[in-house]
Amino acid sequence: MANLAKQVTKEQITTALEFIIKNDISLIGSTKYDLEYKGKAYPPKEIVRKAAELANISNWDQMSLYGGDSTNEPLRKMGFIIKNRLTVDINQSIISKYKNIVSEDNKKEIYKWKLLNLFNDRPDISADNFTSEITSINYGNLIYHNGIAVRNHMAKEFPEDYRNVFQNLFDEKLSLEDRIVEFQNRVSEIYKKMGMKLNHHHDERTISTFLTFKYPEKYTLYKNSFYKSYCDLLGIKPESKNKKYIHYLDLVKNLIVNYITKDQELLDIKNKFLTDDCYPDTNHLIFAQDILYQVLNSTEEIDDSPISYPIMKKTNQPLNQILFGPPGTGKTYNTIDKAISIINPDFDLNQNRAIIKEEYSKLAGSGQIVFTTFHQSMSYEDFVEGIKPMIEEDTQGNKSVIYDVEDGIFKKIVNQAKKIEKVDRTDIDWNNVDYYKMSLGGKNNPQEHSYCIHNNLGGISWGGANDLSELAKINDWSTYKKKFLEKFPDVAEKSSFNIQASFTLFRMKEGDIVIATRGNHIIDAIGKVSGSYIFNDENPTSLSHFRKIDWFAKDLNLSPEKFLKKNISQQSIYQFYNEDIKLESFKELTATKDSSVKNYVLIIDEINRGNVSQIFGELITLIEDSKRLGKSEELQVTLPYSKDKFGVPSNLYIMGTMNTADRSIEALDTALRRRFSFEEISSQENILSPSAMYCRLLWKYESVGWDDLEFVEKETNLFNLLGVSEHWHTEKVNIWDQMTKAENKEFYDYFSEFPITGINLQTLLEKINQRIEILLDRNHKIGHSYFIDVNSVDDLKSVFKNNIIPLLQEYFYGDYEKIGWILGEGFFVERKLDKNGVFTRFFKQPKPEFELEYQLADLDEIQIEIAVQKLLGTFKETTSTIEN
Repeated sequence: MANLAKQVTKEQITTALEFIIKNDISLIGSTKYDLEYKGKAYPPKEIVRKAAELANISNWDQMSLYGGDSTNEPLRKMGFIIKNRLTVDINQSIISKYKNIVSEDNKKEIYKWKLLNLFNDRPDISADNFTSEITSINYGNLIYHNGIAVRNHMAKEFPEDYRNVFQNLFDEKLSLEDRIVEFQNRVSEIYKKMGMKLNHHHDERTISTFLTFKYPEKYTLYKNSFYKSYCDLLGIKPESKNKKYIHYLDLVKNLIVNYITKDQELLDIKNKFLTDDCYPDTNHLIFAQDILYQVLNSTEEIDDSPISYPIMKKTNQPLNQILFGPPGTGKTYNTIDKAISIINPDFDLNQNRAIIKEEYSKLAGSGQIVFTTFHQSMSYEDFVEGIKPMIEEDTQGNKSVIYDVEDGIFKKIVNQAKKIEKVDRTDIDWNNVDYYKMSLGGKNNPQEHSYCIHNNLGGISWGGANDLSELAKINDWSTYKKKFLEKFPDVAEKSSFNIQASFTLFRMKEGDIVIATRGNHIIDAIGKVSGSYIFNDENPTSLSHFRKIDWFAKDLNLSPEKFLKKNISQQSIYQFYNEDIKLESFKELTATKDSSVKNYVLIIDEINRGNVSQIFGELITLIEDSKRLGKSEELQVTLPYSKDKFGVPSNLYIMGTMNTADRSIEALDTALRRRFSFEEISSQENILSPSAMYCRLLWKYESVGWDDLEFVEKETNLFNLLGVSEHWHTEKVNIWDQMTKAENKEFYDYFSEFPITGINLQTLLEKINQRIEILLDRNHKIGHSYFIDVNSVDDLKSVFKNNIIPLLQEYFYGDYEKIGWILGEGFFVERKLDKNGVFTRFFKQPKPEFELEYQLADLDEIQIEIAVQKLLGTFKETTSTIEN
């Protein structure tokens, strides 16, 4: 059936719009997209229908007209502007949501202002007893509990070293980035002196807390989870490690200046809950953090879970695989272990989880693991490549919009994974050279690029057709600039970059490394500076100033991500910072022939939420084992935008996760099913056994004593939830001693013989899942991760209220009878409908009779323990409960 949007013309659409405006016709509003015309918004489908009607297009009302791109793209091609009406002012939306969720007294988060009021401007680094000073500060839960344990340990063992660390961190004359890096380096040195191997947890979150307590007028609290969520919402890329907090502070300041200070209603809310014992927060820094935290912190990091899942065996992993299962079973979590075993098969996965997470972060930081999530709006242009607008700035600071091909997630990791052809060079000390970028004429002047590579030269046109030999030996920038201005004022007047570019060319030492690029997205050659300055204005190019360069690696056609940690800039020549160089990749160039090829892993979370055929496009065939580069049926295609030849190497593994509650495997695209192997990740209720829960708590607090206040509180809450017997109290110390000496740290059955009288979460989840499987199917079972952090009765109530019940409502589309068969009557209340006076007469028909209506109870109004007992069928009614 023809698409109606493709049958109408631009003139017909314009006529329809003018007709609607002239006659003031009201239209059915669009749910997602608007067509903008003369400053007003109109529903695209309604406009197309009106255009077809006015143009008398034959059988127009029988043609198909769907929402989204099928309607929008034809309109865009006509030149009309289509905008997503769901794209709103993100900051304003966040503030609006905060106003709705924050309580009048902000009871849950007010402690932050109170702590800051008590411990403002501390620690005092001049205190006589720094151990006492730093350990007396109560940071609440603003620092991860293991970070507090490490703080106490270091302050006790190496108080002066630890004092010096803070002295440097609080030195406002130094840049914040330098202080963050130096702080972590020094803490690591102290930690190693203590013989510790685990993570010291003095990360950017901890650093932000130390800085905020010391200087609350300048800094605020930070957590990676809501920073990442905030960046995702704003559509900007989060910064890399040690730069995240700096970026976050910039975002916070923008939120304060442009939104918070201009919203009197919001300020009134703050003034209402801040009491006299609170830090006044006149700059709104803590308030801004509170807004972002309360609205966005539901998104947690990929590897935050304290649970340890069964370790995957070190077997040969399939190139393309999908882990599938119901929500909450640990699919995403399991990708961590699988990815590490693929890249580093010798790594011991039976270690403390913190060490495993550190290895994962290291591999992700090096680019060997890339994590992404598919969603409904993910496109080929996001995943492979697309043309996108970019701001180009010349050396004079003039900005212009250009449209360039930008590599997507998949193309980037493919370029990273491509094997580098080795070169036989033993004369390069990669650790002790400087690295430079040269354009050699740029991608629009291929003849200049070819001339330089063919003649082992590196050339620039900056400096004009003037012999600069007299200036070439000047090493001081100020002197060089002065001499250049005196000798060639007309050249300098055209662009000051003539001075900078020529000085950079002369500053390159023999032995330094030069990277030749074609545009900003391709590294074409790598060479070594082998000679001094040459002036030649009689060659067939526009270049006049050269250095002799031995181009030992040519025709690379590799992405900058392979060798660099930052994007390449537009400047035709400049020096890279050493920290932006991926030394290992350069060393691969001259590695021995038999050195092993690195494996790479692309993790695609929620792979079934995207249109896989559309996202991969023609590349879906290339991921097959036999079609990979170097295989018997190797295939390459020409990409549509860049015209690059593209193939997928055999050392790239693609791993997806799939929530079977969204879609079963049988419903997946045939092309996807044929090219991936599938592994089911089931709910593991045994992880929730009382013994397992207590063992995990002990491991979580392994670095603190039995009398630690936080641990005691957690233990008391858990024991109350479980209803433990006296055996648990009397035997726990001896059992803990056995646990620490055992080789298998994942054995959690030490307390399994001890009885409990409270709630057994393992049994609870088993019952729920048995009933779901009967009433629905096994694809909709509930995973154990929903209950993994339950440590108290309040936690359990929160999980049912915020996770389990909403999930069941989604599963059963509000069919409360079925939900009742799963949860039992303890979660419901019955309401008798009063029909008197509701209905009028209808001839001789009797008025309808109604039975009792059952509604979900307000969980804040019931005893969750009794509700769970009724769910399990273990509740025994007494006289008092019957009367109630």
